[in-house]
Amino acid sequence: MATPKRMAKKQPERGRVAEFLAVLEAHTKLLAFFFGLCFAVIMLVLAVWFPKPTAFQYMVFRITLALAAAGVGGVIVLTWEG
Repeated sequence: MATPKRMAKKQPERGRVAEFLAVLEAHTKLLAFFFGLCFAVIMLVLAVWFPKPTAFQYMVFRITLALAAAGVGGVIVLTWEG
């Protein structure tokens, strides 16, 4: 009596949508990192350009720099965890 051959379970093929989403996720992380980095560099240049900013300019610079740093930090944390 012949023994039955074991059939390996066929893995489901990744569809085009799944591949697109995987590529999009990787590019999204890169874009978020570089936009945050660009904003941080722009803010540093503006800090040199305007050595004595008004109170409003100081507030806008501070908020924008905080958001840029949070974006870069968030991407680093997401990349580190996943």
